[in-house]
Amino acid sequence: MAVPLEKQVCQTKVFDLSEGVSQYAWFPCGDPAQQQSLMRSTYWLKAYFAHPMVAAAVIIHLAADGTSFMDQSQKSITVQLVDTKDQTHDLGFQVLSCRNNPLVIPVIHDLSLPFYRTKAITIAFSSVYVAISGVALRSFQNFDPITISSCQNDEIYSPTGQSCVHYSCEATECQEPLIKNADLDCVSRDFFNGDQCTLTCHRGYVLQLHRDDDIIKSQSTSTVTMTCTDGNWNKEVTCEPVDCGIPDKYHVYPAAFHCPEGTTFGKKCWFQCKDPAQLRGTNNTLACMEDALWSFPEALCELMCLAPPPVPNAILQTSRCRANGHKVGSFCKYKCKPGYHIPGLSKTAIKRAFKTQCTEDGSWQEGACVPVTCDPPSAVFHGLYQCSNGFNFNSACRINCNEGGNKTLARGKMQIAITYPDHFELSQVLIRSSLQFTLANDFCEDAKGTIVGSGMGGL
Repeated sequence: MAVPLEKQVCQTKVFDLSEGVSQYAWFPCGDPAQQQSLMRSTYWLKAYFAHPMVAAAVIIHLAADGTSFMDQSQKSITVQLVDTKDQTHDLGFQVLSCRNNPLVIPVIHDLSLPFYRTKAITIAFSSVYVAISGVALRSFQNFDPITISSCQNDEIYSPTGQSCVHYSCEATECQEPLIKNADLDCVSRDFFNGDQCTLTCHRGYVLQLHRDDDIIKSQSTSTVTMTCTDGNWNKEVTCEPVDCGIPDKYHVYPAAFHCPEGTTFGKKCWFQCKDPAQLRGTNNTLACMEDALWSFPEALCELMCLAPPPVPNAILQTSRCRANGHKVGSFCKYKCKPGYHIPGLSKTAIKRAFKTQCTEDGSWQEGACVPVTCDPPSAVFHGLYQCSNGFNFNSACRINCNEGGNKTLARGKMQIAITYPDHFELSQVLIRSSLQFTLANDFCEDAKGTIVGSGMGGL
């Protein structure tokens, strides 16, 4: 068999295979009729490997096992390994069968001789019907053969440490593992060299591996297998309780947590409600559980508001609001005293009553009452009046009618006709809580006491 070139692959002339399929296998080259006439023709395939290694087995993938319609007898091949020193190692005859595909040939090493590295494989056969699609090497996984070959007479290879270790004919024992919060399952109670123990941490405990008193790894699983090696266990482990950490502030809100015992499995924390929240229930403790979560609280901190603070110039109307302990969302009603009203409204929508609500932070919404004020008297009185307290509620404005003439004062649809005589006395205008100026008593009188303008009206 010729070695296939990169751009020229030997294809079969025996089987009716498409070009795409035949490119994935090595077939003998030449005319099948002539090859069949040569009874002793031998074909060979040599495969090289980029990385020589100590072989544990040879794996050969067959595309055809050599049988045909005219000849159903099983065919065989011979396999030789070629090491890095170009020496060959015979693996003997191997019978081919598509039922045993791929063909796995184990490689047996003589431990009295140094290990060798395989760089190539030679496969020889005599049937034109044999086709090979792939050749592979399997190396050792659990131990290093090169290290094994370097062990001295008083040493033996340890698969656990993958190194040569000293041995003696006396059995070496390990101390019985004493690990808290764990269950042990050992193959024997003698703990001889090579014996194993399986350790399983109790629920609520996590497995930790140590080296030189330092934690090198925390296992997500709670089970590990230890091996007695030269009088010592190959792993140093402990089972530590899971840590729940400080409870989240929303686990019980609003509250302050105190954990004097710690936050690991089985420990307890207690919580205290923050003002103005009040405890509802009797058990204010939490326990760290085996899944590193805190237990569900059996009590809660309910936000409550104290009695609402007094609002200046307002009277609390709701009697129950004079006590403490109001739930979030509850209301208290106030009413402004006479002469005061709610700020922020137009003069056409004046209101005196309002409500405050207990909010989620335990405080009350703010409320206020502002003094009632009036617009200045009509411009016709400009310069003719003096007010005791500006234009605020109950302020008295005195008008000095010292000029004659007729004037008509109007506000809305009401008109008051006022005649100013030569002699008159002072009257006064009072500001009422309706935000209007109100004429008090008779507006003006002449010297004889005749009323020339009277009545109550808004200016």
